[in-house]
Amino acid sequence: MKNILIILSILFLSCKGTSQKKLESNTTEKKEDKNIFKRVETINSFQDNSLFTFSDTSSLFIEQFDSNQYIKLSNKMIFLSNSFLESANTICYLYKNNDEKILIVEGNDYYAGIFYVYYFDKENLYEIGTFYVDYPNIEVDRKSKEVDFKVEKQSNKIFIRVLKNNRFQKEESFIISDKEKLKKFESEKEFINYLMQENVSTPENIINHLTFTKDKNDSLKINTEILDYISKNTNRENSTYLFALENYVQKNREDLGWSHEEFAKIKGFVFNTTYPLRKKYLNDKFDEWYGEKPEKLLGSGSYWQENNYYGLPKLEEYVRDFIITHHWTQY
Repeated sequence: MKNILIILSILFLSCKGTSQKKLESNTTEKKEDKNIFKRVETINSFQDNSLFTFSDTSSLFIEQFDSNQYIKLSNKMIFLSNSFLESANTICYLYKNNDEKILIVEGNDYYAGIFYVYYFDKENLYEIGTFYVDYPNIEVDRKSKEVDFKVEKQSNKIFIRVLKNNRFQKEESFIISDKEKLKKFESEKEFINYLMQENVSTPENIINHLTFTKDKNDSLKINTEILDYISKNTNRENSTYLFALENYVQKNREDLGWSHEEFAKIKGFVFNTTYPLRKKYLNDKFDEWYGEKPEKLLGSGSYWQENNYYGLPKLEEYVRDFIITHHWTQY
């Protein structure tokens, strides 16, 4: 009887041990799953200065101009990046784990790719490092360029396993620390104020690359925050942005890539911004600018009328004032 009891006890303990091991194993797997980031989207596109727009609710996208680059999240938070993507063949990978995100951006060269890694923790964006992947057989096999990543976070470390054609190539690791935290702006207005102050000596950076752009549907997009800033901050001593705006509409439309209708709208917004500033602060120099090339400024007046002056409440008034003041008869 004792023998039977001993055997049953051993079997019970064995079963209990097995169950405990399974429970521990499942718990470990769940813990590991919590650290794993899953890829939710990959985008391979480049459209003007707007690189990536994710369908994810965060609406994360990257824009760049001149030697600057910035990243927006949900159109609420904006971060100024230290990197600049020079390649038009850029691919962007977005990985998520609950509210945390890993963004891997590939600045593509022909025989190698440089990958910029960003980590987002709901409030801050960190530019945590870069790594390279070689494409030695690209001339022979285009598939040699196909890469994938396994992304995991442990404490303050990010591990990225690089796979090519589902074969492990190498592992990269990065530490998340405050020194990698990017400069953050809470609103578009705050960000624009910063950019305008930083570029006051090089206003073309702002006017040529950020003020008049195209959206993801290839339609004209006018940054009215920039125009509002110019209206509020221009004076006789600080007029670099005013001159840059006026110079922009003197350029050849085809060289800038705008249609007649688009360029007419741009000129309407420029005239609406610059005319009152000229009269207020530079009236003694008014004729030397407007007197020579009025057709460049008001030659698109018929478009303005047809489009109800684009909803700009003062534009028609400014046009009438210009015509009366300068006895202009070609409108």
